[in-house]
Amino acid sequence: KVTDHHAIIPTPVPARSVLTAEERKIYDLICRRLLMAWHDDHIWAVTTLITAIQPPSGKGKAANPTPLIDRYHSSGTAVEQVGWKILELGAQNPPHPPFVKGGILEDREISPKTKRKSKTAPADKAATDDAEQTLPPGLTVGQAQQVKEVRAVAKQTRPPPRLTEATLLTAMETAGKMLEDKELSAAMKERGLGTPATRADMIETLLKRHYLTRDGKALNATERGIRLIQTVQGPIKSPQMTGEWEAFLKRIQRGEAELGNFMTDIADFVQQAVAQTLTLARPPASPLATLPDAVAHELAPRREPTPVDRLLDVLQTVFRLPTFRPYQEQVCRTVTEGGDALLVMPTGAGKSLCFQLPGIARAGTTLVVSPLIALMEDQVAKLCELGLRAERIHSGRDRATSRQVCIDYLQGQLDFLFIAPERLRVPGFPEMLAKRKPVLIAIDEAHCISQWGHDFRPDYRMLGQHLPLLRPAPVIALTATATVLVQDDIVGQLSLGNVTRYIHGFRRANLAVETVETKRGPDRHALVRRILADPARRPAIVYAPTRKETAQLALELGADYPTAAYHAGMDAQERERVQMRFNASQLQVIVATIAFGMGIDKPDIRTVIHTALPGSVEGYYQEIGRAGRDGRPARVILLYSYADLRTHEYFHQRSYPDPNVLAQIYAALNTDFQSKVLLRDWLGIELEVFDAAVDKLLTHGGAQRDMEGNLSRGEADWRLPYQRQSAHKLLDPQQMLEFADKATGCRMVRLVRHFGDRDDDQPCGVCDVCAPQATTARRTRRLNTVENQWALQALGSLQWRDGQTPRQLCEQLSEGTADRRIFERLLEAMADLGLIELREDAFTNKEGKVIAFRRAHLTLAGHKAGAHEVGMVRLTENAGDKATDKTPPRSRKKGR
Repeated sequence: KVTDHHAIIPTPVPARSVLTAEERKIYDLICRRLLMAWHDDHIWAVTTLITAIQPPSGKGKAANPTPLIDRYHSSGTAVEQVGWKILELGAQNPPHPPFVKGGILEDREISPKTKRKSKTAPADKAATDDAEQTLPPGLTVGQAQQVKEVRAVAKQTRPPPRLTEATLLTAMETAGKMLEDKELSAAMKERGLGTPATRADMIETLLKRHYLTRDGKALNATERGIRLIQTVQGPIKSPQMTGEWEAFLKRIQRGEAELGNFMTDIADFVQQAVAQTLTLARPPASPLATLPDAVAHELAPRREPTPVDRLLDVLQTVFRLPTFRPYQEQVCRTVTEGGDALLVMPTGAGKSLCFQLPGIARAGTTLVVSPLIALMEDQVAKLCELGLRAERIHSGRDRATSRQVCIDYLQGQLDFLFIAPERLRVPGFPEMLAKRKPVLIAIDEAHCISQWGHDFRPDYRMLGQHLPLLRPAPVIALTATATVLVQDDIVGQLSLGNVTRYIHGFRRANLAVETVETKRGPDRHALVRRILADPARRPAIVYAPTRKETAQLALELGADYPTAAYHAGMDAQERERVQMRFNASQLQVIVATIAFGMGIDKPDIRTVIHTALPGSVEGYYQEIGRAGRDGRPARVILLYSYADLRTHEYFHQRSYPDPNVLAQIYAALNTDFQSKVLLRDWLGIELEVFDAAVDKLLTHGGAQRDMEGNLSRGEADWRLPYQRQSAHKLLDPQQMLEFADKATGCRMVRLVRHFGDRDDDQPCGVCDVCAPQATTARRTRRLNTVENQWALQALGSLQWRDGQTPRQLCEQLSEGTADRRIFERLLEAMADLGLIELREDAFTNKEGKVIAFRRAHLTLAGHKAGAHEVGMVRLTENAGDKATDKTPPRSRKKGR
């Protein structure tokens, strides 16, 4: 049997006269198939006629109020254009009439039930079928009937079953099992198309680039995806090409081929494909390309610039605010006059106004770089509510919308354009922005620029490369959490030479900071329940270190009051629903990981509790800043132990892989871009470790990435900066432990100084150091006999030699038998009462490392103190067991 699949068969004898009968049939088939390619399409139409026959009123069964309806289906085919069908073997037969009827009486049914499907009779038996059909009672052939209504019913061919993610993955996995080419089948049948990881990555890439969309469980091709299929050349999308590459990978796996040759062949293939594509007809130019450059310069500004002495008018008329908050006007004046600024102010202090108002005053478009889509959307919505023109470009918007936003920007129609930092990596995008330079550049969340910051992002570090193209616009960098080291790095990376720094507003006078050392597990959960049992302590946010603990604690608290968990493992809709219920006061407590809080602006949060040590002081400050935004008193409580450091050490090892892993990836890269997925499969490195290592290579210049996510080799000097950053990040939890553990000085003053504000040094009066008697979680006790004796002896020893270290005093007074933790707590309690002062000191060891420690100094009150004053000292109950003369020392390196 000869079919289309076997039509093209080479024959050894070209002369038709010597062909056998079977060979002549094949020859004839080939000729007709080739000739068909030059003929028009064969076009035909199928029409179905449905006749609904209803008996006249009164003739139906009286017992049935719903009339019986007979439906008669007939269908026929009309050939509108014969086309290539003229060459079919049966075409010499007499052509059939333009419309051939055929039908059957399907069934009787009571409307409106759904009818059964019927099969249409073949066209060449139509006449016979018509004669043999049995008509309903009361009907005869040729009988005249009253036609009540004629309607044309649109019909659409049923689409094929939609693929779900599961069925598509299965199809990719089984690809190649039906291939006739033995080599390709052998290459693909064992694992299908790629590996499980690459298959899932392919689908995510198609979704991310908007070639596919999810509709429930189904996957649908978008118009963009359909255009891709139509545009891509045949060889590129052919199964054979895929099979050949898979076969090559299989040979590499068996050690029969080299990866270098594979990458070279792919590079050659891509170059040839691109060269062929360039010879094709180009698609219509985008509006951005056809927009004259002059348009970006000739359009007049939408408003006139505002002098700095009239900024208050802009504040009141445009932003509808009566007065500036502290420090806002000073910052706005500097930026409006064209100066660069670094603004470090806490969340909720009004940073956004410090670029929004100068942007309006400078009468042009302000370019805002922001890393979070949610914050971007929120700010755009609020600006639009004020009647301002604000737009955004990010991965969540389609290409056509983003293109129109670019046109509006170039035409000067926007007051604010928000972009994600990744957009500046798109070829031509920075040049497009430069066609009409912004009047102001605002970089939000600027701590992401610094590798020393707690939320560093490589794309942010590249911002400094693009700023010269957009100058002379002034630049304002804004962040809520930046230490002095991070501030210096931000200024250096952005090349802000003559920059004014504003480091203000970190004091939260209404927040009472409290730290409590306690064991992990049930003890902490019980303490949280005790604290929040008081209705005055709610609404509250409880931060837990893991998803498992988040869910468990939420379940426990939920027995007492409305509580919900919130973490990154929940889907986006569920997280949004929890957040909305909390904002609407339907929930009293949220138990969350650090994933919660970026979109929270609930003013009446009375308590924030951390059930474990946060990863950094910056992150801790940002999280406690969500309490008491209404200005009323609020309490923030940290429950911790030294064991919490182990959790952070584990996460640090996952985030900062061994340098040898980075070196292995670096060695596998070359100057040409190559697939990240293929590289990972070839090296066989665990997915999470591989992604973390690549991220760090990108951060420190050891690798480069294009817009498609492919990687190439970067600079060779990545190792030392990487090791420095890793060591620095390991110190962040240590700093946090030191803040929690030391009770020397006001907690709020220590937080303020951490961010570089040296002018604010007034004690808050409400933290656990300033007001230990007012704490919520802490419970204090009197000194026992041994501790009372130590306190008196310590005062005497310091009168003899002032400035001793806690370790020296402990060894001297207890002869090495005391628990260092309890002894240091005792000294801190004496410092709280003002009997001594614990001052910071440091020395450099042989390895060049700076070791911090403390010295105890006697105060004026301590010189006069006796048994009565020492009897007023109180120790926290969680400080450990009460001291005895048999208390064994604990081994714990503190650097003191």
